[in-house]
Amino acid sequence: MVAVNRRRHASAIRDLVTAPVASPLGRWNGLAFLGGDPYDLGLSILPADGTTAVSATLDIPEDEAYGIPLEAVSVAAGHAGFTLPTESRKIRFDAWARGDRLIVSTTLGGHRTGFLMRRTDPSQADPE
Repeated sequence: MVAVNRRRHASAIRDLVTAPVASPLGRWNGLAFLGGDPYDLGLSILPADGTTAVSATLDIPEDEAYGIPLEAVSVAAGHAGFTLPTESRKIRFDAWARGDRLIVSTTLGGHRTGFLMRRTDPSQADPE
């Protein structure tokens, strides 16, 4: 059973790594383990109204927090970067879009961590 799970895991990673680079613009959902606790997260990275700028917001349903504005949002060639302001510090995130998945990473408590998100509307997955 362990060998089967390892093969499935390796296959999933290979599929993710070989998926085409995609635009990180869109709406994403995923489960992240932050500080040891699981959080359902929603992330929107969208063009700002009437400008060429991009804005991003974060939803954390467990905390009944929706539309949390993210700062220092940048998007280029399948990559997005953004900062989550908190009371004590600003947490920087980097994200890479591959197909209908978004690979997100950050550093928390001196440890690098990451999680996967899935595009909520697959029709948005135009390769760049």
